[in-house]
Amino acid sequence: MVGLYGHFAEPKRKFTVKLENLAPNVDNLSMIIKFFTLFDNCGRNIPTYVLLQSLGVSKEILESCIRQMRYLRYDLRSHLTNSRIPENHYFCAYPFPELSAAYQVKKPV
Repeated sequence: MVGLYGHFAEPKRKFTVKLENLAPNVDNLSMIIKFFTLFDNCGRNIPTYVLLQSLGVSKEILESCIRQMRYLRYDLRSHLTNSRIPENHYFCAYPFPELSAAYQVKKPV
């Protein structure tokens, strides 16, 4: 999908990803995935406090969901995975998970 979408630094979006019609009582993980499927929330550093305010979750829930998303192969980064990302910020490269079997998430966020 990255080939179609383009590299996050120079996206050539030929398609968009959108998660719609979630149940009213959607779980936190689904809500956070929905947030990161919006192109405007990808390809840039987002301060943790902005995520907490936008999503209405605790820091513990946010961190747990981000770990789960990385397990699901979403390319979510932090200062722990990339020193160029400021501390207390997250960076989501793409609004979809990496589908390649070669992609592995080895570093913690």
